[in-house]
Amino acid sequence: MMKYLGKLESVSPDLLDMPGASHFCIEHFADYQSEPTLLRLQVILLHEAGEIYTMISDREFPPGTNPDNLKELTAAANKAGSEPICLSRPLELETVSIPKPWGREIWYSGIEQRGVSTVKGVPLPWLLSVFGDYL
Repeated sequence: MMKYLGKLESVSPDLLDMPGASHFCIEHFADYQSEPTLLRLQVILLHEAGEIYTMISDREFPPGTNPDNLKELTAAANKAGSEPICLSRPLELETVSIPKPWGREIWYSGIEQRGVSTVKGVPLPWLLSVFGDYL
């Protein structure tokens, strides 16, 4: 059964050691957007087989989202249009292409108004905001 922890200010090392699944939210100030805004990120954290997985969204999770294992977390993430991210392995940075007069720049870790890099579709600044001390 997933534990709901409410709104957290930050992710503590204790939370990263907590077995099973946890759901919490963290506020993230997206100052890199053209109109900076405060986002309330919904986060699910799952420990399974010695690995730590997460799912992050800026929308409420659908009713009944209660993953107890990686298969259920993957199904929930797929419904939300994403996939789980394994925090205990190297992150697979996805590129963002920035148009230039001479062609384009390709960024792996860009975070600004012109473009934001992602990891499995999740904006990199969200991951850094939630798990920056751990990563």
